[in-house]
Amino acid sequence: MLFLVPLLSVQFAQAQDCSRPGLCIENDLRRAFQAGRRGRFRPPAPWLTDDGQDSGQEQDSNASQEQDSNASQDGTNQDCTDTHEAFGIDISHWSVDPNTLTVEQEHVDAWIEAGVQHAIVGTQREDRTQQQLGILNENGISTDAYVWLHWNTASHGTMEEQIQQALDIVDGYDVGRLWLDVEETPDGQTASDLEGLVQDAIDAFNEEVRERGLDMDVGIYSGYGFWTSYMGNTEAFSDLPLWYAHYDNDPSFDDWEDLNFGGWEEPWGKQYQGTSNLNDASPVVDLNTFNLPDCD
Repeated sequence: MLFLVPLLSVQFAQAQDCSRPGLCIENDLRRAFQAGRRGRFRPPAPWLTDDGQDSGQEQDSNASQEQDSNASQDGTNQDCTDTHEAFGIDISHWSVDPNTLTVEQEHVDAWIEAGVQHAIVGTQREDRTQQQLGILNENGISTDAYVWLHWNTASHGTMEEQIQQALDIVDGYDVGRLWLDVEETPDGQTASDLEGLVQDAIDAFNEEVRERGLDMDVGIYSGYGFWTSYMGNTEAFSDLPLWYAHYDNDPSFDDWEDLNFGGWEEPWGKQYQGTSNLNDASPVVDLNTFNLPDCD
């Protein structure tokens, strides 16, 4: 059954480290994957040929999640709509060599060998975020960043302050989009409250991008269980790109027909497996399929 996520989403209110995408969403499935993902692992990548080269396979332009700037909240900066499915990873401050506490060249080489084309980097720790973005950019891997949204603004700052901090951290690096990580268990907030907070984050992002003159977009990361349980399945943000978590170990978007939520017609990305040591590289990563634009 594909409807594992809503059953698990109501269980992740227990105390746990939720500092990277997916650590709360489907946590029981994550632990199951952790038990079997410590050895060498090469993800299924149907868009790659046998020699590891990009096959150049394209989807119909109607499948693109890049919206016209007049129709979206964020003023998407892409001038084209054609996309291709690409293998990618997301990493956090935990995704480092245990000895150096950095991502090393050998790790990036292993990721490139495995077919990684795109990476999304967490903004939890400035030093690690910047080191990770720097070495990924130097090796030609395109990058986005994500910011974990904390609902308790008294403890973690307003949405505006959280967005400002994330943008300060990635300033000067080649980051195409900032993903709003929407998965923290509410602390008494209603679905309407959460919708308002997410909107505050989007408004803050748009204002900061204008003031700083940045060429950057915004998107939503979440999962079926969280969005339908805590966000009331709101469709308020369906004009933004969606990156969703569903740990079915399947890189395809075939599950979307059953999972579709929040008014999104099609997703931009899928996080299909978590906590993996990809190609023997020691930093743990999550595995994803992304719809990347065919133009620069």
